[in-house]
Amino acid sequence: MPETSDPLAIEAWFWQEMAEGRYRQVLERLSSSGLEVIESLDGGLIPVSLFEALAHGRLNESEDAWRAYAAALEMLEDLARERREDPYVEIQRGIALAGLGRVEEAIQAGRRAVELYPVSLDAFGGTDFVERLALIYTMVGEHDAALDELESLLSSPGWSRSAHELKLNPVWEPLRNHPQFKKLVERFGQIEG
Repeated sequence: MPETSDPLAIEAWFWQEMAEGRYRQVLERLSSSGLEVIESLDGGLIPVSLFEALAHGRLNESEDAWRAYAAALEMLEDLARERREDPYVEIQRGIALAGLGRVEEAIQAGRRAVELYPVSLDAFGGTDFVERLALIYTMVGEHDAALDELESLLSSPGWSRSAHELKLNPVWEPLRNHPQFKKLVERFGQIEG
């Protein structure tokens, strides 16, 4: 993908570089973008500070991660006042709250987003909220709940979720030694031919 300042490209580069473990490059790219918010392909608004927090977390820079999560939450609280009932804002709030250790509020925001945009409403887009709820569960240490959500996603047809993606994406690293994670990867990692 060419280097560009397009917000969607920056988001794609973010996930690519995260998967490659190039967290410093992630932070440099985000910093040089000059953006405060990225409007993702699915229409959600994502504070750049939320991406920064995830990268700082992977670098074990907990104070920087905490500051970035706090900045993201502040921006998301403002958006929540303007965009009530917006599942995109709620799910991002849940991630920021999880990063700040506010467990119950994080789970509540994640569940609310799934209720606002359920898979029954949109079998394609609704799964994004379930995946992000699984991320929230992972972040707050509710690994069994996270794995239950991931198993439901892998059990349904979808274009972007696979056992291979689970192995590559560093956000799932806290789950990798869990026996259920290993079973999911083995069960859904088989390519049928």
